[in-house]
Amino acid sequence: MASSSKSNAVPPCDVFQPDDEELVFCYLTGKMSGRTVGEGFRYVKDIDVYKYEPSKLSSLAPYFGHGKMYFFSPLDKVSKRNECQETSSRGRLLWRKTEKTYEEIKATNGKSIARKTLLAYYKEDQASAPVKSQWLMKEYMLLHQNDKMVG
Repeated sequence: MASSSKSNAVPPCDVFQPDDEELVFCYLTGKMSGRTVGEGFRYVKDIDVYKYEPSKLSSLAPYFGHGKMYFFSPLDKVSKRNECQETSSRGRLLWRKTEKTYEEIKATNGKSIARKTLLAYYKEDQASAPVKSQWLMKEYMLLHQNDKMVG
């Protein structure tokens, strides 16, 4: 029997699993140029992911399948130490680069067009040092634009 509660999961016959190139060349460049026509754009929402704890994002995601969520997020939270952070009443919410710095995504002509960075989520309260969680985020940033996509 089907449940009457609303779910962000996509039915099994409807699969959204873009690879790095599709995320950059189709969705992110499309978003930046104003071309957001296509079935896949319904799975990606505009939201400032840095204002939310990762566990809260699943309720905001238009798609949550295969353990992944996709968002377009403004690029304005990066600090000098390569951390993305937001302050909450319970402490700071931190996304920090992992050991691996980044991976460049290149166009067919060999020119680097975007950068993919892996970030880990840390939670910090006033009484302790930041604690790393199990949450990871892949950030895709166009090298010549001021927005990014996170997934």
